[in-house]
Amino acid sequence: MSQLYLGLVFVCLFLAACLRTSAVEEGDKGAGAAGPRVVAAGGAQVAVLEGGAQAGPDVLLLHGVRFTKETWAELGTLEALGTAGAHFVAVDLPGYGASPGASVDHEVFLGELIEALGLAAPLVISPSMSGSFALPAAVHGVPMAGLVAVAPVGLNDEVIAALVKRELRVLAIWGSEDRVVPLARGEALESGVPGARLVVFEGAGHPSYLDDPARFNALVVDAVGAVDL
Repeated sequence: MSQLYLGLVFVCLFLAACLRTSAVEEGDKGAGAAGPRVVAAGGAQVAVLEGGAQAGPDVLLLHGVRFTKETWAELGTLEALGTAGAHFVAVDLPGYGASPGASVDHEVFLGELIEALGLAAPLVISPSMSGSFALPAAVHGVPMAGLVAVAPVGLNDEVIAALVKRELRVLAIWGSEDRVVPLARGEALESGVPGARLVVFEGAGHPSYLDDPARFNALVVDAVGAVDL
């Protein structure tokens, strides 16, 4: 064979190998891996990580003020959900992470986002700042299978009364040393909402999931199995 022919064969083999490698990187992602995309909701462009089992129960993960959707990947929460057979969507709220800033109505935004994502009634994971989105949504009857309230801001007696009327299944997670949203708010939630459960991470501060990610992830997976999804 001529050197030109051999050279062409080598180039073809090299390109084929590159394509196979790319296919593996794109397709063989495993149960917990996520694919990025952007959705339009409430006048905002929202970056999301989506993955897990498409036919599995829906879980929507929000985040606190110092965090983003990537936090849930770093802590192994997305992998845990995917392994458990759930379909997860972790979002960057407007002005955080990869989502550009936008003026949105906190009273209705989460409902619009859930609709834009095509989720029927997800289990909502709401830590800290994201309570300003999740709690109004819960009060106004946005479809949710349940709420994992991780020391969310805005949790007052009016919200607790609304959760009682909705008969929404609630798991509350708090750090015993939380100085941002005191543990007393979690205790009020547990005592005020029938069936609500409070789990306290002893010695942990406001972002309690950072102290024991494995325990937190197990609680989230259990919450998926506990609600009627």
